[in-house]
Amino acid sequence: MLRKVYATVIILLLSGTWVIAQNGKIKGKVLDRETGEGVPFATIKVYKDGLLKSGTETDMEGQYLISSLVAASYDLEVEGFGYVTQRLEGVIVNDGKIQFADFKLKVGDGQTGEMLDQVEVIFYEVPLIDKDGGASGGTVTREDIAKMPGRSAASIAATVGGVGTDANGSITSVRGARNNSTYYYIDGIKVRGSAGLPKAAIQEVQVITGGLPANYGDATGGVISITTRGPSSFYFGGFDYLTSGFKLGENTYGLDKYAYNLLEGSLSGPLLMKKDSNGEKTEPIIGFFISANATSIVDDRPFAIPTYRIKPSVKEELIANPLRPTGTGQGVFYNTDFLSPSDFEEVKYRQNIARQGMTFSGKLDINAGPTVNLTFGGSLDWNTRSRNNSNEWNNTVFNDDNHPRVTTLSWRAFGRFSQRFTSERDEDDPDAKPSVIRNIYYTVSADYSKYNSRVEDFTHGDNLFNYGYVGKFETFRNNSYQWNQDLQSLEHNGFDDYLVEFTPSETNVELAGITSQYYSIYDDPIDNYENFTQILDGNALLNGMRPKNVYGIWENIGTQFNGYQRTDQQQFRVVAMGSADIGNHAVSIGFEYEQRQDRYFGASPISLWTHLRQLTNNHITELDFSQPTTTQFGSITMIDYARLNAAPGEYVGSDAQAFFDYNLRNALGMDPDGTDFINVDAIDPEFYAANGGLGLFSADELLNDGNNFVTYYGYDHTGQKTTTKPSFDDFFTDQDEFGNFTRPIAPYEPIYTSAYLMDKFAFDDLIFNVGVRVDRFDANQMVLRDQYSLYPTKTVKEVGEFSHPSSISQDAVVYVNDIYNPTSVNGYREGSQWFNADGTAISDPSLISTAAGVAPYLAEGVSPDDEVSSNAFVDYEPQINVMPRIANIG
Repeated sequence: MLRKVYATVIILLLSGTWVIAQNGKIKGKVLDRETGEGVPFATIKVYKDGLLKSGTETDMEGQYLISSLVAASYDLEVEGFGYVTQRLEGVIVNDGKIQFADFKLKVGDGQTGEMLDQVEVIFYEVPLIDKDGGASGGTVTREDIAKMPGRSAASIAATVGGVGTDANGSITSVRGARNNSTYYYIDGIKVRGSAGLPKAAIQEVQVITGGLPANYGDATGGVISITTRGPSSFYFGGFDYLTSGFKLGENTYGLDKYAYNLLEGSLSGPLLMKKDSNGEKTEPIIGFFISANATSIVDDRPFAIPTYRIKPSVKEELIANPLRPTGTGQGVFYNTDFLSPSDFEEVKYRQNIARQGMTFSGKLDINAGPTVNLTFGGSLDWNTRSRNNSNEWNNTVFNDDNHPRVTTLSWRAFGRFSQRFTSERDEDDPDAKPSVIRNIYYTVSADYSKYNSRVEDFTHGDNLFNYGYVGKFETFRNNSYQWNQDLQSLEHNGFDDYLVEFTPSETNVELAGITSQYYSIYDDPIDNYENFTQILDGNALLNGMRPKNVYGIWENIGTQFNGYQRTDQQQFRVVAMGSADIGNHAVSIGFEYEQRQDRYFGASPISLWTHLRQLTNNHITELDFSQPTTTQFGSITMIDYARLNAAPGEYVGSDAQAFFDYNLRNALGMDPDGTDFINVDAIDPEFYAANGGLGLFSADELLNDGNNFVTYYGYDHTGQKTTTKPSFDDFFTDQDEFGNFTRPIAPYEPIYTSAYLMDKFAFDDLIFNVGVRVDRFDANQMVLRDQYSLYPTKTVKEVGEFSHPSSISQDAVVYVNDIYNPTSVNGYREGSQWFNADGTAISDPSLISTAAGVAPYLAEGVSPDDEVSSNAFVDYEPQINVMPRIANIG
């Protein structure tokens, strides 16, 4: 399947008739100022920053059309025999639109038949009515952007009607569609991650809210297309510094509570100039543009109402003395439940919620010839901030120093080859007419994007065993006994803890302080800390626990974020497009190939401590009654037994012994086949990290039958990126040397391809934009054969031992009275429609359920007791969508 896709890509690229993004056009007439008649064969030259970018001639009626212009501001110069040359400066061209510019040339002093030296300069005025309204939405140009207070593409796009934003200025919807239904493009690159750019780099922001033309697809909301500035023929640059205040100590000083600071700079110019025969520089061969900024914001969304937190001095006292006794001789109360209004203070901004960021954009243009251009460019957006979610408010009052940190990095790079072909009239033939096919242009582009994000505790980062660590708990235990009437002796029947000693850790001081004070309040371990159960009942903390919240509203002091996440997303695209003006029609054809690769790893690190206890020693809980040891104490006989190893010998994956237990014993230098009891809470978390971390576990021990301690794809269960691409069957069959299932999951790698044909033409002021687009999406992975069953099922045509209603399809799934031993049919299902045994449609499948639930007739040789396997899955069937488009009639 992939070979076919790659072959298609290669053929399309070699044919060289496709292009990347829609470009703008300039259309108009060149008229004689006196007579109003069209001026045939007048020459129109298009300049940008002093560089000749394109040109054409008028036809017999004086009409012209110039295509394939990147969004920017241009100067047009019109020359006609016997006419004064006219120069129109500042014509603004937008992506995907036709800009109209008419000229009325003045005859020069009665001279005809020759070119005149005079130049008449006029300045372009933006028309009040845009003849080419284009698709629904709007376009914001460089001139308008420079006057706007907003500095991001999103804030600029938000000025267009139909675009909704949140309190942070982020776009939430376009015409009511969900945020993820709107796509961003930067210089034709589909954005993954953030679309952050320096303001100085933005040339134009186009927002399409409806009526998408055929060259856009895969969007059910809107499209926000950003064009960045290109190089210039002369050097220019500058920098901005903006501030609204500073944070000094606990306060902000300045104009507002944001304490916003930004430094931005840009530089553009030629790197290599072409020289004439005299050695004078004429025009650049290589030019560049770069821009970057850095931001720092103390609070990017200050509350409109007063914000309160616990006073720092009170907080320090609570850390030192977090508890008080209940007065019953057991248990404690949290002192945070006994505060008064005087213990709180109003703050002018949210604490520890600062954000820092940096963006960069750059372009390099290479003029390889008069009609050939190479462009290389890219952008970057890096941010680090506290996570902005519901926990932020919960943390505000008592726990503002425990927001999780979110770090994101988005970057992209592209290379683009463009070529246009001129169609010149034979000037020696006075009867020659301009070619019917003109302005032939094509471009081929490849781009690569990458987005990384990390969510973690500010202090612990990826040291997962430090999350929720309170301290060292050393447990002391004795054998427990019961009276054996038959043997007239005390017989060993298990173990009893009689003392748990605690040594606080400096890793999480606030958590350790709670348990430390609990021990100081009760110096007698009896009924207080003889075992873990008493510690829990007393409201103290064990490893892997968080303090109870305050009044069920606010997170208590020291409460950590129980999460760790890594995201890695990549995207490779080849996009091509070709266009030509055929008569009055601007015809374009395009192709796009997109391959994504998504990886994710997430863990619940605080929960790991409870899991350690569950996995360790669980194979030595029973006693070996075959080898008693008898001890006589006066008249009392005591019978003791050793621990029984339920998994003797070499470790294998099917043992009762956990793989974690096996690895831990090896790391501790103990006999892995021994029966010594291990207290996991007496081991420093750094020991676990240094001896394999999550690699101490098997994959199934962390997936834990659906109670996942980790979630991943494109990573393994230890959080390491997969270096090979595992097959789907590998998840069910691949094992390590011990027989543990490794459960590898490949990254998600969907493939998206599309092609389109579009025609844009105009009759005077009437513009049509029509086309057709074909999209193909391949999830490139296995999916359930039947979305309602994890096992293969039988259909009506495969079940001949029962009679079926004639109204039921032969492909309907059969449901029976007993999944193990079916003796009658309870109902059917066709797709998502359910039927009872008589073939009557029902909306509630519970109507055909049994005591054990809804029971499908499983395929031959399949049992519900079997492990789920790949036989319940099939290859995803690629989806193809053909969409005629009429983008606008204006």
